[in-house]
Amino acid sequence: PSTVIQNQIYGVLYFPARFPWIYGLHIAAALSGMANLRWAAVPRAVAWLTGLMLYYAAIPAHNSGMLLILLLAFYLIPVYTRTKSPYRHALNHTALWAAMLQVLLCYTFSAIYKFMGLQWISGDALYYALHIERFSQPWILESPAWAQSTLWKVLTWGALVYQVAFPVFVLAMPRKRLWFLLIGVAMHLFIATVMNLWDFGSAMIVCYAFFLPENKKGDCILIKFAHFNSSRFH
Repeated sequence: PSTVIQNQIYGVLYFPARFPWIYGLHIAAALSGMANLRWAAVPRAVAWLTGLMLYYAAIPAHNSGMLLILLLAFYLIPVYTRTKSPYRHALNHTALWAAMLQVLLCYTFSAIYKFMGLQWISGDALYYALHIERFSQPWILESPAWAQSTLWKVLTWGALVYQVAFPVFVLAMPRKRLWFLLIGVAMHLFIATVMNLWDFGSAMIVCYAFFLPENKKGDCILIKFAHFNSSRFH
C-alpha cells in the first residue's frame, strides 16, 4: 500500500541525484568495516544497508553474486575476533556457521533445480548457455573444442556433481577439503572468465574462505579473510 513510509523509501532508493552520496558513504563504510575493531560493526552495518539500497536501485546489479555478498556481509557485521569474551566468541562462530550454511544452501538448491530440468541431466546446459552472446566469448565459439560435444557434456555433468558433493567434502572429509576447494576455484574462474559472470564467480571464490582451516591461536583466519573480502567486494 502507498503510505508515507513507503513513499520515503522509494524516494531514497530511486532518486538518482542521491546515488553519488549513497555510493560514497558505502565505500567509506566498507573501508572502515575492514578493521577488526570493536566499533567496526557500525560501519559494516552502514556498508550493508547502503549496499542493499544500491542493489535494489540498480537493475544491472541484480545478480546472484552481489546478492550473496550482501547476505554474507550481513552475517559478518558483529564479528570481532580479538575479543576474550566467550559470548562474543559464540557470536563469531554463529556468524561463521550462518555464512557457511548460506553457501551450502546455494549449492544444494542450485543442484535441486538443475535436477528438475532436462538440459543439465542431458549434459547440454553449458553448450546452450555458451550460445547466448552475454554468456560467451568469441574465442570459445571459434575454438575447435566447441565441436566436441562430449567435452561440454563432461563439463556440465562435472559442475552438477561438484554441487552435489560439496557439502559432503567440506563437512565430512576435512583432509580432502582443500583440494576440493581448489577444484571449485578453477570451476568458478571458468564461469567468470568464459561466461562473463565475474560477480558470481568472484563471490563464490571469496566464500571458500569460510571453509579454510583455523590457525594455531584458535582465531578463525577464514573470518578475518571474509571480513576483508566481503567489504572489499562492495
